[in-house]
Amino acid sequence: MIKETTPWFQYPSYSWDKKTVTVVGAGIAGSQIAWHLAKRGWKVTVIERNPKPAQEASGNIAGIISPKVTAKPSLGEDFYSQCFLYTLEQLELLQRQPSSTLNWNPVGVLQLAYKDRDYQRWKQLQERIITNDFTEDFLQCLDDKAASQIANIAIKHPAIYFPNAGWIDPVSFCNTLLMHENITLIKQSEAIDITHNNNKEWEVSDAQNHLISTSEAVVICSGKDLDFAPISRLPSVAIAGQTSLAVGNKKAGGLKTALDHEGYITPVITSNTKLNQQQQLLFGATYDLNSMDDSLDPKANQHNFEKLQRHLPDLANGLTDIESGHAAIRRVTPDRLPYLGAVPDLLAYRQDYNDLHHGKHWKHYPKARYYPKLFISAAYGSRGLTTSGLCAKALACMMNGEDSPVSDALLQALHPARFCIRDLKKGTEK
Repeated sequence: MIKETTPWFQYPSYSWDKKTVTVVGAGIAGSQIAWHLAKRGWKVTVIERNPKPAQEASGNIAGIISPKVTAKPSLGEDFYSQCFLYTLEQLELLQRQPSSTLNWNPVGVLQLAYKDRDYQRWKQLQERIITNDFTEDFLQCLDDKAASQIANIAIKHPAIYFPNAGWIDPVSFCNTLLMHENITLIKQSEAIDITHNNNKEWEVSDAQNHLISTSEAVVICSGKDLDFAPISRLPSVAIAGQTSLAVGNKKAGGLKTALDHEGYITPVITSNTKLNQQQQLLFGATYDLNSMDDSLDPKANQHNFEKLQRHLPDLANGLTDIESGHAAIRRVTPDRLPYLGAVPDLLAYRQDYNDLHHGKHWKHYPKARYYPKLFISAAYGSRGLTTSGLCAKALACMMNGEDSPVSDALLQALHPARFCIRDLKKGTEK
């Protein structure tokens, strides 16, 4: 928990009578927080508007789990590295469950240094390896020949290699998390209205004003829509993305690792539900900023193919029978980090901290005000498979009164009011 810090980033402590919670959304963010709270004895109700979990932002046939590193040590690198290592531990635990249907493939990920900026980062990371910033099982810097040997295809760029990274079937991930006996999944029911009643409980209702769930707490984990009244002012943009599928010839079908370039491509993938009998590779994805169009578009397949061909021409030319994969909307914040924590009352923030730009010492300001027992874990962009697990643990610890698994600095970097505070300090908050 955050202790001695500026009041606007200070969270309250909580007491609970029943430990009941409603989670809005059964994508990876919702499934993660449901699992982490269920493990702590909470009774969890997950509301999903689709017939199955993981059908929207988490609905790709395959997704990449890997860290993100920077040329020099940074808070962002620390965040992604911690999240990645935690997710690996969690996946190992889930795979040991007798009922697990988890489809996790740690085939490694090669991140190509195809631009000068990426090459400069590659060289700086080499120096950091020498000074023991990274272990060999976490990160390696490879030349094009070594990268080609590991990938089993021709690569013309040096690459950063994450040997323990890989691809996962997100549906299997979410289904495995939601198997816990303390979790009740309500499908084909859309949460439209969230209100706090006179009994100090939250009521979640649908478009017809039918009550879906009542609980002490609510966690909003919608991947596509962040228009519930308490969070509608949190800045984010919608990004539409579509993946593509293709059959590989003998050479392309021999790809051994996932590759990250301007887009990404997996080796041949297996799925019990979404693929035909052919051995297909998945690649993509498009990146349509400020778009809410999640319909499949054949033109997107050509766009994905052209990106692949620019950086991996031999591999691209070995693909046939290209078809559409999955299209979805993802929400991202201005700094690309998710929103995690209690939902702030931004109107109260603007009242209480309106003169922050005058430089008055933080000890003169009142404690932050939040909506009672309302939380958010959302806006993970395209990295939720890697980052939502540790974030869910941090949020569950916050709700349960446990010590945080992440630093105060990281909790502040993820705080839902961080952009409001930034603008108040600049005197630009409206």
